Amino acid sequence: MRRRPMFRTALAAALAPAPACAASNGRTHHLVSLWQVACRDALRQRLSIPGPRGVGRFTAAIGMRAVDFAAHPCDPFLNVNTPEELAQARALAGGAEPGESR
Repeated sequence: MRRRPMFRTALAAALAPAPACAASNGRTHHLVSLWQVACRDALRQRLSIPGPRGVGRFTAAIGMRAVDFAAHPCDPFLNVNTPEELAQARALAGGAEPGESR
């Protein structure tokens, strides 16, 4: 069985032009993003001073826009934090569970 990624292979093209980040299922995924290299100095400055480190605040400050990705048949940015969520992600991607025959 061929395994398919949860997200589009042309992710950068879908996010262009920068700055842009992915959004799906009502959630913004600030770290799945396309950044301008010119943002690095502002980011370095922001990280060098005490205070909140939320990525969302920084992305708002640089005018990052969200690009919505369809969450059907599954959310392409599914969070996987537990063995159960990993099993669900594998099933959605078309991969067999360890020990399962194909």
